[in-house]
Order: sequence, then C-alpha cells, then structure tokens
Amino acid sequence: MNKYFLTIFVSLSIFSSAQNIIFSHKAGFYDNPFYLKVSSTNSKILYSFENNINKRSNVFKDSLLIDKTTTISFGILKGDTLEKIESKTFLINFKTNFKVVSISIDNNFLFDFNTGIYVKGPRAWLDTVAGHYRNTNWERKWEREHFIEVFNEDGERIISNGAGLRIFGGMTKYYPEKSLRVIFRNLYDSTVTYADLFGAGSKKYKQFILRHSGNDYRNTRFKDAFLTSLAQESDLDIQKSSPCHLFINSEYWGVYNIREKINKYYIDNNYSCGTNGIDILQGYKTVDEGSSEDYQDLLNFIKKNSLSIQNNYQHIQQKMDVRNFINFWIHQIFYANHDARGNIRFWKSDSLDNKFRWIVYDTDLGFGPNRVNKDLLKDFTSSRMTDWYNPNWATFLLRNLLKSNEFKKDFILQSSYIFSTTLSTKNINKKIDEFVSRYDSEMQYHFNERRRFQPYQGSYKKWLSSVNDLRYFAEKRDENSYKHLEKKFNLSDSYILKINVLNDNGKVLINNNTLNSNELVGKFYKNY
Repeated sequence: MNKYFLTIFVSLSIFSSAQNIIFSHKAGFYDNPFYLKVSSTNSKILYSFENNINKRSNVFKDSLLIDKTTTISFGILKGDTLEKIESKTFLINFKTNFKVVSISIDNNFLFDFNTGIYVKGPRAWLDTVAGHYRNTNWERKWEREHFIEVFNEDGERIISNGAGLRIFGGMTKYYPEKSLRVIFRNLYDSTVTYADLFGAGSKKYKQFILRHSGNDYRNTRFKDAFLTSLAQESDLDIQKSSPCHLFINSEYWGVYNIREKINKYYIDNNYSCGTNGIDILQGYKTVDEGSSEDYQDLLNFIKKNSLSIQNNYQHIQQKMDVRNFINFWIHQIFYANHDARGNIRFWKSDSLDNKFRWIVYDTDLGFGPNRVNKDLLKDFTSSRMTDWYNPNWATFLLRNLLKSNEFKKDFILQSSYIFSTTLSTKNINKKIDEFVSRYDSEMQYHFNERRRFQPYQGSYKKWLSSVNDLRYFAEKRDENSYKHLEKKFNLSDSYILKINVLNDNGKVLINNNTLNSNELVGKFYKNY
C-alpha cells in the first residue's frame, strides 16, 4: 500500500452548496490529525457519528479533533426545522491503491434485533436440513436509508449521496458476512448517480453492489472478478469490478468489490442503447426487466423444430447471438462452475439487433482444485438430469443446438481456440499475477485491521494458499478439458497450430476471432 494522499490547508473554507455552512476541511485523505471547524451564520449545526441526525443530536460548538478515520453526519437546526446536510469521511494516515467506500447509517438499521437487516431477527428458526436459519431479517427485502461516499484511487470523492441499502446475494446472504446493494432513489437524494466507478468514464447508476466475493469471501476475495475478467477477453458480458476498502460508521470492514448491478442501466452503460425495449431474464425464464415473450417463442420453436435442419438453425441465429452462447458455455464448463445452473443471465435490446446474449455471472464456485477433473461438458449436455445443477431446462438450449452440425463445429473450434488463448495456463497465470500484484498488500491490511468479522475472515496465509489453488487449477484444467472435448465429440486426430505475427500492419483472425497476441500455439483437430 504505497500511495500517499497529502493535502495542505493554509486557510480554507468549504461552503455547502445547500446551506450557508462552512467546513475547515473537505472529506478525504490526511496524513496527520487535525481539528475540524464547522460554522454557520444563522443556524445551529448538529452532528452524529451515525446517519441518525435528530433534534437531540450533539451541537457542533467550535472544533472537533479528527485523529483517526472518522465519518460524521451533519444537520442544521433553524428554529424548529431540522435538515440533514450530508456525511463526510476523513481518512487519517490511510494509504491505498484501491477505491474507498464509506457508509454512514443508523446502526440500528443494521443490527437492531427486530429491525436490523444484518441480523437473524425475532422470527428466525434453524432449518437443520438446509443448515441455515429461515425467516430471517436478512431474507426480507428491507431497505435502509444511508449516506454513501466513494473515493477514487486518486483520493477524489466521486460519489456523495443519500441512498438505500439492502442485503445482496442468494445463498451467500446466510454467511456471517454479507454483500450489500446500494440503491439510488429520489426518496433519499436522487434517482441515479453519475460516477466513473470502473475506469470507463462517468456513467449513470441506479444501483451497484458492494460484494464480499460470495462463496470466495474467506479466500481470495477476488475470484469472480478474476474469472469474469478472463471471460471478457472472449467478448462476453460481465459485471465490471473495482476493488475497494469499505468503512461503515468509521469502522473498517475490509476489502470488497464494487460491481455493476445487472439492470437496464447496465445494458445502456455497456452498449449505449438506451433503457427502453430491454428484456433481461435469468434462470429458466424469470423476468428481471421487460418480458419473457420472445424467449418463450424461441424455446417453443426449438421444441417443435429440429435444429439438425439448416433452415431451422438459421432461424435461431436470427434470435440469439450463437457465438456469444458458445463462448459463455465454454467458459462455464472450463471453470467447472456447476453453479452456472443457478446463475444463467441473458438479455436483448430492441435498439440493437434484438438477439439474446448471455452474461457471465457469479463464478465463485468454479475453479476449485477438487474439481479440476470434473467433466461438466458431459453433464451440461446430458439428456437427463444427473445432479442438482443440470436439470433439463438448464441444458435444453445447448443440447438442442448441438444437433446442428454447424453449431457443433463452431463449438469444437471455439473450444480449441479459447483453450489455446484466453484459457491457456500461461494466460490464466498472467491474469492471476495481475490480481495478486494489485491485491497483495491491500489484503494484508484487510486481515490485520478488520475487526467486526474477525472470527470468519480467514488469514493472509490462507489467502496465499487460495491463490495457489487457482494456479493448480490453471495448470491441470486445460489438459482435462481437451480430454472431455475429445470424449464428447469422438475427436482423435489432433495437431498443433503455431502462428507467429511478425508485424502489426494488420490483424490475424482464427475462426473469426481476432488474435490479440503475436503468437499462438494451439491444439486443433483434423476432423474440423
């Protein structure tokens, strides 16, 4: 952690745009303690260390010593009228290359036994079969008001908004530590916020996620961000990720990942297609946005028409991005991500070509060292359900598309190409190195400093071991994946294709993929 933020104040007054209130220091990073002075010409200033300003809150009389990282919420009392102003976070001697997210919230909104969204609550009961509590507070779609600040890697405060806060996740919300969803509404401040959260310029966000890394939360804290970044190299849609340190009410909660929330704003941010005419579905055909009518028509057509007939397959090519679908399943199968069944996400937009495309989502249960030999290609193309993760509805599209010789050929060629490039051991290890370089010192701080989740957080030693598990999987998985491909499609006669690019005066395409490096050594099959 080697970035230092140094701000020198000689004589500075910072005016609130909403009220005539003067702050001696702005929210941000400081190397040394200081006295904060706040004044107003015609109002009484109130403050609290939670976002629970009321008429009984402390009166800010002159100055306050800020000698550690502190978040303070402010309000003004004019006569009998109280108005909340904002919260400000002052980070003292905190050095990082990550973003910082600071949340100010009424502590009862999180931990009150009856109303807190982070606790079991009074009606919870233990389901001994499932192994977790049911009817908990965190299962309810409760949303709590808070104030959120986001500081970018240069120490600039890029978000300072009132917003709503919810617990986020499927099964992972039953863990002691939980991911959070931030929601912007007029009720709190504004219906959306604009910020550059992912280094792609300022975008409009209705929501975003503060994710603790799901099932990986006690291990690398970056597995899904890592795996989806690999998938992005195959032109697949992913949720962008940006690591951050999270503070809640001045308390350090650790390393989280800011993630895009899949909604119509996500589609518009990534495709500039507007937010109208978008369908977003998940699982079998659950609607998140728009309608399932076109997708149901697609399924019905396949049920009634064999895709072994070329005209029928060409009809499907007009309804879905087939290459996108192939790449999606190649990655999920390579990752040995049996949880793909529960995390199928896909979308289309009337403003584009109206074709369905798939989003790589929640890969935390993939890439496990104990699954390096797992033949998910066999399972996800099985005509019968062999386990919980491959019911017929989840494998329906892939099984039927493989009846087309054109699709099967493309699936095999794409598998060979992606195994030799994006998912080669060399490329995966390069990507792991990038994440380790970025996270290493930050994770040491994470394990040393966080307190609330101390009994559940893992350790730096375990973190290193988890990174080595990723390397082990990368070392062994490509060989097994080729074996599974050969077994499934009866491939026997292979050859090694070597390509060296000697200049950059053009581009090289293989099976309609642009080669993004100067060389390729890949295993392909003479059958195709």
